[in-house]
Amino acid sequence: MKNLCFILAALSSSVALAADMPEAKSGVQPAQVQSLHRHPTLLAMLRRSNLIRRNVGLRPQRINPALTKAAQDHANYMASTGDFSHYTNGGYQYRAQK
Repeated sequence: MKNLCFILAALSSSVALAADMPEAKSGVQPAQVQSLHRHPTLLAMLRRSNLIRRNVGLRPQRINPALTKAAQDHANYMASTGDFSHYTNGGYQYRAQK
């Protein structure tokens, strides 16, 4: 359950960032992140979010697998170190560029 909470937090960050970012070129292979960004709970959250966005006239969001992986990696880092911040482990911009 704790891991699912981190996944949900990671998704909300990666979906929000992916809506306004061009496609990132990443060294991450699709097989490495496929299971995470295709998780049924995450997809259900995305569908619900996009329904709400459509109802208020906003364009839909999409999942960016590389950002989802960066967010999950950082969530794992925070869980293992107890250091809960966006400014550790290289900072959010560094993690998004990896």
